[in-house]
Amino acid sequence: MDGKTVIKLGFDAYNAAYVQSLYDRYLQNPQSVDEVWRAWFESEEGTRGLLGAPSYNGGAVAAAPDAGLTQSHLRVAFAAGELVDAYRLHGHRAARLDLLGSEPVGHPMLDPAFHGTSEEELATVPTDLFGLEHAGSNMRDALHWLRSVYCGSIGYEYEFLEDPTSREWLRSRSSRARTAYSSTQPRSAGCSTA
Repeated sequence: MDGKTVIKLGFDAYNAAYVQSLYDRYLQNPQSVDEVWRAWFESEEGTRGLLGAPSYNGGAVAAAPDAGLTQSHLRVAFAAGELVDAYRLHGHRAARLDLLGSEPVGHPMLDPAFHGTSEEELATVPTDLFGLEHAGSNMRDALHWLRSVYCGSIGYEYEFLEDPTSREWLRSRSSRARTAYSSTQPRSAGCSTA
């Protein structure tokens, strides 16, 4: 890339809409964004998961369709990010822990409607925008995966951990453990959002 250094700028649910808006500006006029962002968007990793970005198959770049992105697309992507965070923060409140079978308390933020979206709209958002490719191809698939991880018979609560390394370690272990477990066990019935 002409000797330019590409800084690895990870983005998450909190800034995904901002990065998407920068990418939209870049597509219209590459000079309208900072040089660091231009270098980032010119890399394969820099556009992974962004709406309107080319899809990469090995080394070949497939042409991106004219996405015609709207504010509605960004709203749904932002809502999907909020929903991921809601499951990580409050999913344990919907875990099925009572051996007698009573319904869990749940949390209103676990419902897509709380964030102004629906499962149908979530199906239009790619999971790689949030690093959840392992959970399916779209955020509706990821929502079902999030429910199985955080609302099954084991509830994970780790956001209280102040050390980011420990928190990320526990998050990755809980996600991997549930993925391995669910491949051999029946799926959870879901979780309560109320």
